Amino acid sequence: MCACNPSDLNITVPSGPSFGIPGFGKPLAIDLPKNLFPEGFPEDLLEIFDKLSLLLPSGILKPNLNIKFQKDIFDGILNLLNKFFPFLLLYKFFLPVLNLIVCIIEVLCAFPRPFKMRKAVKKLFRNCLPDFLRMFPIFALIAMIMSLLYLLLQIINYIIQKIKNLIAALRKNIEMLKKAFTDGNAQSIRAAINKISSLLCLFQQLLIILAIFNFIFSAIKEILAISFKIPPCKSGQTSDASECCTTDVCPAFILNGDYTRMSGTFQYVSPVKVAAPPPFNGLFDQVQRNSSYSFFDSTQAQEEKFSNIYDAFDVTVLPKPIFFPTDKVYSSGSDIRQVPYLVDIEIPYDPQDYNRTNLSRDGYARKIFFKNCVVTQTPTANLISQNNTTFIIPNGVISIAGGQGFETDGVTPLMGYDILNSSRTGTQATLETFLFLPATIVVSPADLNTAQYAPITHDNVVYTFKINEDVLTEQNVVILNCDRDFDLEKTILFSNLFDNIGPKLAMVNDVLANTANSSDGIGFVGIDGVTLPQGQNRFPDLSAAVNFFQVSISNLRDNFNDDTLTDFDNNTSAYLNNMIGSTNNAINELIGIAFDPNNSDFTLDPDIQFTTDTIKVSVILKDSNNVNILNGLDTTTASSIALRLSADASLGEVSSFTFDGSQSFVADLSSDNDGDGYLSMKFDNTYFIDFIIPEDPEILPSSKVKAIPYTFIKTSVKPGDSSEVRRDDQDVGQVWVL
Repeated sequence: MCACNPSDLNITVPSGPSFGIPGFGKPLAIDLPKNLFPEGFPEDLLEIFDKLSLLLPSGILKPNLNIKFQKDIFDGILNLLNKFFPFLLLYKFFLPVLNLIVCIIEVLCAFPRPFKMRKAVKKLFRNCLPDFLRMFPIFALIAMIMSLLYLLLQIINYIIQKIKNLIAALRKNIEMLKKAFTDGNAQSIRAAINKISSLLCLFQQLLIILAIFNFIFSAIKEILAISFKIPPCKSGQTSDASECCTTDVCPAFILNGDYTRMSGTFQYVSPVKVAAPPPFNGLFDQVQRNSSYSFFDSTQAQEEKFSNIYDAFDVTVLPKPIFFPTDKVYSSGSDIRQVPYLVDIEIPYDPQDYNRTNLSRDGYARKIFFKNCVVTQTPTANLISQNNTTFIIPNGVISIAGGQGFETDGVTPLMGYDILNSSRTGTQATLETFLFLPATIVVSPADLNTAQYAPITHDNVVYTFKINEDVLTEQNVVILNCDRDFDLEKTILFSNLFDNIGPKLAMVNDVLANTANSSDGIGFVGIDGVTLPQGQNRFPDLSAAVNFFQVSISNLRDNFNDDTLTDFDNNTSAYLNNMIGSTNNAINELIGIAFDPNNSDFTLDPDIQFTTDTIKVSVILKDSNNVNILNGLDTTTASSIALRLSADASLGEVSSFTFDGSQSFVADLSSDNDGDGYLSMKFDNTYFIDFIIPEDPEILPSSKVKAIPYTFIKTSVKPGDSSEVRRDDQDVGQVWVL
């Protein structure tokens, strides 16, 4: 923006004397006024002090306190407060960073034990990350943009008033100029021209603040263009998933967690030996078939297949990782706390299948349970058949061992058998000590094809497949974030706090970008589908405003007269009023974007009232940083915002909402009937939410619609009883319901 030169003035010379005017076209510049505010506007200094404020993530920023009179102790106190307030705000701003560092240190202290780390990481995500993430641009800048828009409204109104005052002064000087020409007074002509030139320069000074706002908003747009992965550590294959939580280290089947199905198949293969030829019978018998316990389910859902352990469906990297400690082989004697996968099975058991017929010893056919059976090795697609060949089971086959046996009730321990299958041991059974047959001797391998050596199978087995994420994490098979409980907690936190951040960012950028005016008079479609008036934008185009005023002032200076001044007055007034409309349009949309249902709040005062009176409902709209986004709202914009509020009252009715002129919307709740009720609140058809984060890390966060209870009671006193009089609204002791 070029500096204003008072000499750049061409005045249409009115009819008058035909002599030359000394100094015409080179008037002397005068000192510009130090105070930009016109006298008498506004009269209330406290009012303008309250309006001139900015919202920051750490709080409201006010102009510096300054007392220019009465030099005493108050000057010193206010000076100290002036220095203390910025420090306090800055310190509050950095508290989330400090808290985050403490949480990270606790995670490092718990390394590398997953169980200990999980508690520390939960604290990190619950108590530290949310406040820290709210410092990111998309969370912090919406409130700042709105605050700037509130301030811009005040500035535009000031400019309108200033222009009116300046134009009034110009018209007076035009009249003085006309009179000076008529009188032929060269000195008066020179003075009037000097005054007019200086007043025109004042117009240009008004553009400076619009240019500053334009620069600020341009910087904000650039900041919002910087992309961040918010929320962090998001699992899966989606476009917003984090690089640290991809499927090759956190596949869907592990995140899916434990599951129970009723379609499993259990297969037991008994041991078989081929007899040595005479005279070595019994000495060198060759093992032909080892005993085995296999389990599979041919009807599993994709994310439940055992094959995911070696061929995860959602992993795209090649070669695919094996989600099993490949250097480990587990057995029935393995500590189940150190086993990556366990399975509980419910088997239809018949003692005769295992050559047991003693009813008093073996019991009857029944269901039995084996809990915590160990998956011994990496699953395969091969199922061992009768003659040692294999069948392909696409869903995968697991080998199991051990477990703890229980009777039909699932509580009474099941006692095992000795190695000869002849007596009970009195020790709780495992698969190997209960579901088995002694080794059989055959003459040749071909004998395996006979029916008596067929595997024992049980279909429609109810089972629960269990994943031990701690072991998988310790063995560097998956990452800590892959814990299903932790992932569920992340999902709850993200869905309530950050899941809409992508759409919000897109909406903010859309509002900031759509500044061009429609030439056909239709305008933009604004909030709630309402078409904006012609000339109004979704966001004030400050760059266009600066250009408009520069051109307008330049044209006025090039041809200055009554008519051009009138055109300038009309055009600038219309333009500035459209800017007010555009600013209000932006505020309307941004309030909807900034609104956070978790932080926004409403209150009832009182919550117990007589039916002849009302309960005051107060609503405050806040953003994700718990900042009141209504602070600075003017009454014009407030009327349209109020229409977007609605209340659900189970008893009585709620009046229309109005802005209190400060920071909240208010309405009256009334009821003709007594009783108890609940009130919930919506903004843009979104309910206010109570989001609860328990102190106990083992309890998941939860959310519910915020509902405040209230009560209405009858106010009528007992007829004919003048001795019992209700003294005030708080006296409910002498009230009778008729």
